[in-house]
Amino acid sequence: MDIILNWDASVATAPAGFKTAVEEVANLYEALFANAETVVINVGYGEVNGTPLPSTALGESVSATLANPIQTNIGTVIVNTAEYKALGQSISVPVDGWVGFTSANYFNFSDTTTVAPGQYDFLAVAEHEITEVLGRISTIGATGTPSILDKLRYSSPGTLAIASSTTAYFSLDNGTTDLGDFNTTAAGDLGDWSTDGALSTDAYAAAGTPGTINTLSASDILLMNALGYTYNQAIANAIITANPDLNNQLIGNGQNFAGMGGTDIFLLKNNGDFGYAELGATGASLQTGWFEWQSDGGGSPEGNALLLAPSSVVISTGFNMLGQGGQDITVAQNGGSGPTATYEFTASGGIFISGNVLFNGSGDTVNAAHGTSIEIGSGTLDNIFLSGGTVMLDNGVSGVNVFGDDNTIVLSKGGYVGLIGGTGYIVTNDTTGASVNLTSNASAAINGSGGYCGICGTNISMVASDQTVATIAGASFTLAGNQDAISLGVNSTLVLQGGGGFTVFGNQATIETQGITSLNAIGGTNTIALGDIGGNYLGILGGSGWMVSGAGNTIGTLNNTSVTLNLEGGTNTIFIGANSALHITGGIGFISGSADSFAIAAMPGAQAIAGFDMTRGDQIDLTQILGGVPLTPNLSNLSDYVSASDSGSSTILTIAAPNGADILLLAGVGALSLRTLIDGNAFALPAH
Repeated sequence: MDIILNWDASVATAPAGFKTAVEEVANLYEALFANAETVVINVGYGEVNGTPLPSTALGESVSATLANPIQTNIGTVIVNTAEYKALGQSISVPVDGWVGFTSANYFNFSDTTTVAPGQYDFLAVAEHEITEVLGRISTIGATGTPSILDKLRYSSPGTLAIASSTTAYFSLDNGTTDLGDFNTTAAGDLGDWSTDGALSTDAYAAAGTPGTINTLSASDILLMNALGYTYNQAIANAIITANPDLNNQLIGNGQNFAGMGGTDIFLLKNNGDFGYAELGATGASLQTGWFEWQSDGGGSPEGNALLLAPSSVVISTGFNMLGQGGQDITVAQNGGSGPTATYEFTASGGIFISGNVLFNGSGDTVNAAHGTSIEIGSGTLDNIFLSGGTVMLDNGVSGVNVFGDDNTIVLSKGGYVGLIGGTGYIVTNDTTGASVNLTSNASAAINGSGGYCGICGTNISMVASDQTVATIAGASFTLAGNQDAISLGVNSTLVLQGGGGFTVFGNQATIETQGITSLNAIGGTNTIALGDIGGNYLGILGGSGWMVSGAGNTIGTLNNTSVTLNLEGGTNTIFIGANSALHITGGIGFISGSADSFAIAAMPGAQAIAGFDMTRGDQIDLTQILGGVPLTPNLSNLSDYVSASDSGSSTILTIAAPNGADILLLAGVGALSLRTLIDGNAFALPAH
């Protein structure tokens, strides 16, 4: 086919990219269809054949037509001159049709895989209007006389749809199989697809969708074929082995048609055909514009699609998408045993996709267009490059790394995903055995419970609740959430933002809280910086060497626990567990809860703990008193409740007794000596 484009004078005002985009679509149809004909089309900008476009129209077409030019057995039909020539007839006309496109700034003219919000896919509009000139029109609503397309328009098996308001669909077998629903709105083109069906975002749909790529579909190709446009270069069984010189094909089961260089692949399941299509390369790359695998009814494919390319597979370099039109692609590993019951893609160099795709393979790299939905059914895939999409990992999937931003990850039992950098991840991780690892600079919200999160880098931000979190040595991350169990690697740094109920295990780590946080810490030799906002709670569940800073917080220990704290702050409340020992090496203004026994190792200048009750049996072990520390115990007989061992012969403790007398105590080895020291001389005081 040869399409000649004549530019109206109005095109001189068209923006850059307009003429190139129209030519690209003309080249597409020239490569797609093998008919030996020349079609002449005049192209306008803001007008069609001299008539301004309606303000609501993205594009319009006008066709030269013939009424029943040859004897038929189907009554009178209207045929476009272009279609008349496609059917092998000869006619000489100066122009076969006119197409015009709105001059409003609505269009995206490039063949990218995305369209900005509020803009329309111009290539799709051009594909739409040019095929109307080629004969993709219904005339029953305008003239009452049908076109050839109207003879393919059914309301039910065996019944043609002869009215605009009647349910109508495309069928090639007398209405038995629905290949796509037609528009039934009288004000629209009845040869377009319905905007309510599966083909609502198709290039041939009755209305464009802003912000969306509107692609060609299998139904489009089948419809044009039924109107008389034949494919290029048919071969049997649709089994094709690509080589460096054959890197693009249009494939239908039983037919193969060459498309534009590096643009088009279609896999179509025709009626009753359950064969498979194979497109591969040995030592070469396969590059395509779009790749679509559908049944001829527009539903899920029923045959097998096997794509093999040891080097690389690049799909959707053009303006259409893999899995477009709501179709899903299942990708599985063949394993060298021939086609299986699923649709298989294997490529060591990478698979670049758009659409919704199910993978059942191993060892692939997937580069997906923005917004793609990818489901990993089984096996192992190394890397997925995706932004703004969804990755679903089914049972038994392992070794999947996701790169990108703003993705949603859904994990099932046994599923594993590594988030390699990127921000805005949302992960559903609520099944025992499912795990997600975050590397440096990743940001994620982890939903669910029962899952596992591994922190494998630095500068990680995560929101999680009811998760088990573990880090490698040297990791740093910020965590917000509730009820998480956290295992810190050596030299790790954890920042807790709000939430509560954290349980932290580990040694030699730094923990910082921001806001009101509830934290249980298990381990030792960690540094904990409690937030300056009062109301934090720190539970010390064992270990020693804790470094705690902050004020206005609550700190508690378990029963029968020995804890050493370096408290760099004041006015904190400390609850000591029964039969526990607390060693404080700094800080002032602490208020303790009661306990059976605890030890105070207060540094010089530190204010000792107040609020315990010695009358009920609480004891103070003065073993490690290192400096002057004022105490205010509630006691009736000091010698009954104070037990002192070796605290150094030069250490003095001042105690305020109940009667207000000042008593100077100098600890001696193995006993408590009461002496008055004046200028180095010791004076014994009367017994209390």
